Amino acid sequence: MKDDGEDLRVATEVSLDGFFREALSVALVERKVAATPPTEHYLVALLADFAHPDELAQETFERPLSVLLAEALNLTGRERFDRLRTLGDAVLYTSGFFLEHLKNRGVRLGYVSSLGARAYDGAASMLRKADRGSGEGARAPELFEELADNFTPYAEVFATLADGLLARSAHGSSGALRIYEKWLETGSLELSRALAARGITPVRGGGGVH
Repeated sequence: MKDDGEDLRVATEVSLDGFFREALSVALVERKVAATPPTEHYLVALLADFAHPDELAQETFERPLSVLLAEALNLTGRERFDRLRTLGDAVLYTSGFFLEHLKNRGVRLGYVSSLGARAYDGAASMLRKADRGSGEGARAPELFEELADNFTPYAEVFATLADGLLARSAHGSSGALRIYEKWLETGSLELSRALAARGITPVRGGGGVH
């Protein structure tokens, strides 16, 4: 018999999945980026998981990405796969939601994207080898190949999704200022629309807002 705490956790997970599924669908259309159903499902699960990132994912915010990739590639078996997948997930999420954090560390988006793509490609390579050696059904290396091949577009989709979340969650004059400051950094169409909905016309340069 489930206790109330477990029921609440399951309900929260279902709610998060539904919320992120809708938000991701909107961002994919906004960016004109395609994703196969399995990959879209994976991205939704990734977003929900990062609502409560685990210890391995947290390392991405604190340690050099090149070191994390080298460490993952030096492992073997399931631990290697898990590290590569987790690194790819964390880099993708960070690239979309915390790009300014990466820039402040002096890390270029192109460099970050290449590392994330290599992590996913490494995971796909392991699955391809496992398929050839097992004689069993396919283990869907295509999923990680798609993530590797489209890493930058998916990071841009996550950035658009993050802008949408900011636009919906920011309230009052302080919220409008946060949106405007973020718009100055990114030029996001989503944030521009959010400002317009508040009766604010954003202007770059010395003109401020109107």
